[in-house]
Amino acid sequence: MQEGILLSQSRTSGVYDVQGVWKVAINSSESAVDVNQLKLAAQRVISRHDILRRYFAESHRDGTSFLQLVLKHVTSGVQLVDFNTLEDLKQVTAHEEASGKAPGLPYLFTICQVPNNDVYLRLDINHALIDGTSTALLIRDLGLAYNNQLSPIGPKYSDFIAHLQTLSQNEAVTFWTEMLKETSPCHFPLLNERESADSQAFKTVEVELPDGQSNQLHDFCRQHDTTLANFMSTIWALVLSCFVGTDCNRVAFGYLASGRDVPIEGAHEILGLMITMITRQAEVESKKTVLGLMETMQDEFARSWPHQHREIHHALGLKAIPLFNTIVNVQRSTVGDTAAAGDIFFVPEMGHDPSEYEIAMNIKDGSEIWLSLGYWARCLSEPQAQSLLPFALQLPPFLRIRTS
Repeated sequence: MQEGILLSQSRTSGVYDVQGVWKVAINSSESAVDVNQLKLAAQRVISRHDILRRYFAESHRDGTSFLQLVLKHVTSGVQLVDFNTLEDLKQVTAHEEASGKAPGLPYLFTICQVPNNDVYLRLDINHALIDGTSTALLIRDLGLAYNNQLSPIGPKYSDFIAHLQTLSQNEAVTFWTEMLKETSPCHFPLLNERESADSQAFKTVEVELPDGQSNQLHDFCRQHDTTLANFMSTIWALVLSCFVGTDCNRVAFGYLASGRDVPIEGAHEILGLMITMITRQAEVESKKTVLGLMETMQDEFARSWPHQHREIHHALGLKAIPLFNTIVNVQRSTVGDTAAAGDIFFVPEMGHDPSEYEIAMNIKDGSEIWLSLGYWARCLSEPQAQSLLPFALQLPPFLRIRTS
């Protein structure tokens, strides 16, 4: 997965360049956030996690395109800046933020205190370093480090890499060759015919399900012994079948799995990219019921699970033409709207995570269910994106819709 992201970035500038902004607040009304202490906390987090001390370099060795260089110490990667408003911090361009980044370092923490004394943290980071679970861990560790409660030694990402190198490539290729032998490239069409200045922008539209509908969806999954992830994958397969045309005999898309169910001590505490991309495919037939399709997809997913960690697209000869251009991602929320650790807590203000895929269907499963559609403007216009989510679940039109 990591090498695939780096290869995509070498072809297309800007993909997988992740930005996040949080407001940093303090639980006590009698004190303020100390920006220097927060900077020191960020440096402690960098020292704890080996993934934040890595550089990527092109490789000329057979079997790999990139080498990872792990440094013992990194003294850069964190900067204090002055801006007048939060919006000024959000609007910093990649070129401007790079001026404070050490050459080759694939991330930068930016700490800013605006004139009203509010403190914000911005993180610009290469997706090859981090995933959603890791982001939550990083924010938690920042709070612990701020309070001098963070252990200086953490679980090593290198242990995960070592485990991957023990897995059989041949078994994975054999499995996926058989699984995908009747599957042809399945591409959602580019529907936005109006060229505009932001046609190369990656945008997001979000929908929150009402409490009643969220409960009904969870009840349905329990009743039919399936998961929300499999339910949403089935729905997306049905959506794709309506748009890809008759040339595609079987719909195909990617599914992001956490990748943390590995036999490594402390795997759920490792900071680093551990997600995997599992190819999901389905033959949508008029004679097959939705429940039948859901059951078939769940069975195939269970069979593919042991082979999720091996990159097989190149081995299957799919390098020139991608097998799919849409993905589904289900995230199980482990924190609320704020991430708290000790004296300080972090409130999300902005997130930007451009994918190489034309459409990314994201589902956040917590006390309530959020659906979001990340899309390239060359593929969908904003009205098309806003209508696609309700179409996917036949949702009523009164749902709150947020765009970015």
